[in-house]
Amino acid sequence: MKGLLGFLVLIFVIGVSPSCMTLSPRSEKTGKPKLPQIIAHRGASAYAPENTLSSFRLAAEMQSEWFELDCTITKDKEIIICHDDTVDRTTNGKGRIQDMTLAELRELDAGQWKGNQFAGEHLPTLEEALDLAKHLSVGVYVEIKSCADDTTLMQQIKESLADNCHITSTTRKELLDRIAQAHTPNLELANLVVERIERKHMQKRVVIQSFSPIICLAAKKKAPNLRVEFLGAPKQADDWENFLWWGLVAGVDGFNPEHTTLTPAFLMTVHAMGKTVAVWTVDDEKAMKRYTNWGVDRIITNRPDICRQIIRNTSLSVSK
Repeated sequence: MKGLLGFLVLIFVIGVSPSCMTLSPRSEKTGKPKLPQIIAHRGASAYAPENTLSSFRLAAEMQSEWFELDCTITKDKEIIICHDDTVDRTTNGKGRIQDMTLAELRELDAGQWKGNQFAGEHLPTLEEALDLAKHLSVGVYVEIKSCADDTTLMQQIKESLADNCHITSTTRKELLDRIAQAHTPNLELANLVVERIERKHMQKRVVIQSFSPIICLAAKKKAPNLRVEFLGAPKQADDWENFLWWGLVAGVDGFNPEHTTLTPAFLMTVHAMGKTVAVWTVDDEKAMKRYTNWGVDRIITNRPDICRQIIRNTSLSVSK
């Protein structure tokens, strides 16, 4: 690993003691520590059926700045909200989403499994969720689920770039051309999601995130002003290098690691790059307090009400 990336990787490989961490960064207006925003994971999914309008409404009631959702593509090229590849776990139906039309999916009950009070809840479309977010004045984290295996394509891209860390707009255009030539369904999915966000004029209220660097790259190229963040769960040094490398290649605005893998050093590294960190999925109260004190930018949680209280208490203790 060479150049800037090698230097940044060295920072967190060497490590930084958690005792050196303080609430950071600070607000330019007040000079006080900036506290993390809350992203309700699949809505307030500890209390309502995940990825439904009921769960998103509850997240807003619990004062979440954002709710997060997962979206994928149907047989008839519509964008539906569901975490899994199949409807088996969260509805009364069975089958792969890519094999079903929107009309077929809308007939399913996506709420009763969580409680009789949610019976009749359906799988929402991305447009419905965006309309609700606009009405509630909250932001939306749109996770685009990979719908194809791009392992070979990613290997080809990495081999073609080698240790090049100087990625220009021309380089990314060439990469996008290569992705298009590979005919990966993930390119179509990313484009369809971005088109729906633009159609609803929600570019300033939406963040796209994905575990797929192909999707991140495609989304960032189609809508340069749209915020895109890269999901990952790196654990070893090589994983961290790979995570950072792909994020830089895709030109993402933030890195969102699984919370138990986050280190203070990596947080400092990403902040030094001028990018943000959102950790997932944090439901333990001690962990919520820890990441608040470390200075993460956002916390993704199934329990936004508890997270709000932890952040509020932390703010009060700092101000004393």
